Amino acid sequence: MYIWLTAKGEETLRQLKTEGRIGELKIETHRNSGLRYVPVSDEITDPTATLIPQSVIDHVTLDGRIQEDLRPQGIYVRGGATAQVETVRNVVGGYGNNSPMVDRYQMVRVVAKTVRAARAIYSKVRSGELKPKHNWTAGADRSGVTDAAGAEIGDQ
Repeated sequence: MYIWLTAKGEETLRQLKTEGRIGELKIETHRNSGLRYVPVSDEITDPTATLIPQSVIDHVTLDGRIQEDLRPQGIYVRGGATAQVETVRNVVGGYGNNSPMVDRYQMVRVVAKTVRAARAIYSKVRSGELKPKHNWTAGADRSGVTDAAGAEIGDQ
């Protein structure tokens, strides 16, 4: 999970650390956009994500893998969060006398305004409680679809 910071987010986190309200957080810079973010574990037992105040969060992203064809491919929307589910098939090996193997799974990519919303939509997609708004498996058009941050996520 990545917590993307607001313009003054890094400064605020430094102040909270100075005050002893949070510990040492690793703040990184995205190599292409230059935006600042905090990488945190997406395990619910790790409290780090919940210690970062919402006032410094611009948005949250989360990537996960689920079993192949567990859910329809497409865009899922819930509570200000957007999830994109796509099936991935990678051929690995196949050199010399080895037969190639196909690694199959589905990527679930989430963007949300809060950690809670990101975790909630991911859980709902995994459990099947949420149906896709744009069902690509059923042939829905991929163009013009935007995520919770307003970026187009159609044919990428």
